[in-house]
Amino acid sequence: MDRPRIRPSRWPALATPVMIGLGGLTTVTALSTWLLLTDPVVAADVAAAGSLMPLVEAIVDTLRSALADLLAYL
Repeated sequence: MDRPRIRPSRWPALATPVMIGLGGLTTVTALSTWLLLTDPVVAADVAAAGSLMPLVEAIVDTLRSALADLLAYL
């Protein structure tokens, strides 16, 4: 007897892009909230210009400052 074929699930193929998209959206949302709370002027520049460069510069500056503080502590 022939068994009926079971179609493979498409869920794993769809899950990866959905998870990557949600991860990216979550990251942008968290960074935007952090920037709005810590530096509203840069947040206003990002909103007005539509460019993410002020956001990237603020993140790099914060990471550089944190690394400098860590190295000073050691």
